[in-house]
Amino acid sequence: DFSTRVSCGTNAEIEHLARLHLTEGKPLIGLVPGGGASWGPNAIFKQWRPENFARLADEMALRHSAQLLLIGDGKEHPLCQEVMRHMKNPCAVLLDAPSLLVLAGALKECLLVVGNDSGPMHLAAALGTPTVSIFGPVDPEVYGPFGQEAELSSHRVVVKDLACRPCYKEFRFPPCPWDNACLKTLEVSAVLEVVDAALS
Repeated sequence: DFSTRVSCGTNAEIEHLARLHLTEGKPLIGLVPGGGASWGPNAIFKQWRPENFARLADEMALRHSAQLLLIGDGKEHPLCQEVMRHMKNPCAVLLDAPSLLVLAGALKECLLVVGNDSGPMHLAAALGTPTVSIFGPVDPEVYGPFGQEAELSSHRVVVKDLACRPCYKEFRFPPCPWDNACLKTLEVSAVLEVVDAALS
């Protein structure tokens, strides 16, 4: 399985990946429903709803015969549990990877990584794994995936086109009078359309 290809990892790291029980040869799509730790208690304002990630995951599994890997840190365990509670299909979970190497190894093996603006999304982009990233209050022109123009063609961004966004500027997030509409009104179908294009 893919864990044996992390040749520079320790035995413990390789065993950690092996415990995910992923199927060799079946497309792997990573899901990052969290992110935004640097925002502290405001992190939730840059996160798409967990039930939306669940619906998206089920559609991706159906349309693309994919296996799904939920990725998060230890503090995001309840969030990942909430995503799984709404899902109809099984998924593997990489929660609080024991090292950056394990996380990087998993992201490198993904055919696509879909998630919020987050550290794992940027790491996936740096590794050359195609991404579909969901942005709410943050400007993807400033904080989106970086790289050469040819590389950026593999990294798609989804936003809800509202006049009030982006509102996060100069490292400040103002109170939102619209109940985080930039993410709450972003439809699963809109993200799925971009995912389908990325996997076509």
